[in-house]
Amino acid sequence: MLVVVLCAILAGAESWSASELWGQEKLDWLRRHVQLRNGIPSHDTFGRVLATLNPKQFEACFMRWMSHLCPALAGQVVAIRGKTVRGSH
Repeated sequence: MLVVVLCAILAGAESWSASELWGQEKLDWLRRHVQLRNGIPSHDTFGRVLATLNPKQFEACFMRWMSHLCPALAGQVVAIRGKTVRGSH
């Protein structure tokens, strides 16, 4: 679920419903990378599950994961401006 939501957010999804829709549209691609035996969770499931996460613990785990995936960026801040990503300047 976290991989689906992360990819959806990076693709511009701004809600659990948008994450669900994105996941349904990209299901074949997602299945090449993660097991999704039951398909894409509903927007309600995304909301319920992610609401149970401790934000500080999630941040720490996310930072460790990203540091492992991108060791050259470990300890650095990568700023992403929403306006630039969305094409409005």
